[in-house]
Amino acid sequence: MVREPPAELLPLLLGAAIVMMGVLYYYSLVQERYGPSIFAMTAYLALGRGAMAWTLFRCSRGRLQMRMFSVSMALYALVTMAHAVAVVVLPVPATVTAHHSGQTLGLMLSVIFVCVQGIFYQLMFAGAVTESVHEQAQLDHVCGVLNRRGIECALLAELARTKRTRVSLTVMLVDIDHFKTINDLFGHAAGDESLRAVVRGIGKTIRVYDTLGRFGGDELLVLLPETNAEGALLTAGRIRQGVRAETGLTAASELTLSIGVTCCASAEEMIDVLARADIALYEAKRQGRDCVRLNLGGMPEEDRAGGGLLGTVATQDGLAIAPVGFAGEGRTV
Repeated sequence: MVREPPAELLPLLLGAAIVMMGVLYYYSLVQERYGPSIFAMTAYLALGRGAMAWTLFRCSRGRLQMRMFSVSMALYALVTMAHAVAVVVLPVPATVTAHHSGQTLGLMLSVIFVCVQGIFYQLMFAGAVTESVHEQAQLDHVCGVLNRRGIECALLAELARTKRTRVSLTVMLVDIDHFKTINDLFGHAAGDESLRAVVRGIGKTIRVYDTLGRFGGDELLVLLPETNAEGALLTAGRIRQGVRAETGLTAASELTLSIGVTCCASAEEMIDVLARADIALYEAKRQGRDCVRLNLGGMPEEDRAGGGLLGTVATQDGLAIAPVGFAGEGRTV
């Protein structure tokens, strides 16, 4: 998505426009001289095209088409400025319609640049449409967050970053308890609204660089980079509280969350990480739902022992590492 133009260029362009209008007024009504009027208009056009080129370049963010468009616009600005300088240095024609080699060359270059920029604009537009379609294909139309394809792509990217940096990554699998009952009793519209409310509650709780997506049905996947097991359980508790606050429900209400949590800190396959989170979610449901379970079983031993992955989970009140690798938080610890 293209950002808005830099605000610092607006005063410059406004000031230049005022100066140009003053020059045009003076040399058109007070003292008729064709040369200064041409110079003022041409210089202002060069300045505007240069500002447009700079804005396009800053907003390109690696898009090749937009960068090429900005380069062509910058060259067009340089040619326009050269035309303005030529007006001062070379003899000026008596009228606009008078034949002049400089005007002919400038017109030819303008036509060429307009054609080239039209091509780059079409390529940029086609690239923007393709990017928009790609983004829409990874969004869930009910919740407005990433769908399964999108969240799996995000997980693969985070796993690759974890492999490079060996910084811990937390994966949460969140399930809305008795979601089918909500659909059966109140209808699918109420179920969709409940799902959106949970998404809003989670979105207000997690950090801006965390990732949330709908994994399937009433299950959501949350990715927490640079978060160890201790921080993951604390975040899971805040998520449960945030969802209750967003939906306006009390702790005894039917809408509760079961959350399965796992971590990784080295090169692991996505299927293995998701399998651990799924086992933790199953354990949370088996323990009566409305709780959080952490599963570090099956992780590489060096990851469990080093890197601060566990934090102080084993020593916090209400939390204990079970022999199978589980820890928990909630009403059924």
